[in-house]
Amino acid sequence: MKKQMEPIRPVHYHWIGISKENNIIWESSGTAKYTNSREGGVTDPSSAMLEIARKAKYLADVFLFIVQLALFVKVSSWTEKYCYNDWVIEKFGRDRYGKAKKQRHFKDVPAKKSRCIYPGRRHRAQKERKKYFITPGFIMCRIAIIILQGGHFETDKRSAQKMWRAQPYGVSIS
Repeated sequence: MKKQMEPIRPVHYHWIGISKENNIIWESSGTAKYTNSREGGVTDPSSAMLEIARKAKYLADVFLFIVQLALFVKVSSWTEKYCYNDWVIEKFGRDRYGKAKKQRHFKDVPAKKSRCIYPGRRHRAQKERKKYFITPGFIMCRIAIIILQGGHFETDKRSAQKMWRAQPYGVSIS
């Protein structure tokens, strides 16, 4: 049985709920429409996008045309720095009554405090048992898993493990 995407709560004051009686059709302004072959259209696909759509063998080619590989390289280097190179200290926040919370969080600190090493500093993933090499391929696979999970399970947020379980308990992707 397919779930209906009906709102549970009323729509906010400034928003408009769309129904059969209250339907809104949007159309782009005249300046955004296609004018001629030389200038191209703002709302239409570019000639490069049309060419990749015609010539691509795989959907991954189109995806990598839209989302460049340089983005994945940058995200993997930032993630590596965030986990293994940034210095942090563990802190416990306080609730509104001044009592210490049970959940800890990390606060970024400089490597040194004046000339001394900052007390209690460590890297975020320093206490983990295994160090992972975060590569652009790792980031791309994670995004692919999220896309596949959305394609198979729609809005039902199941565990990603169900994608690799055998039928009837999962999708059996391997």
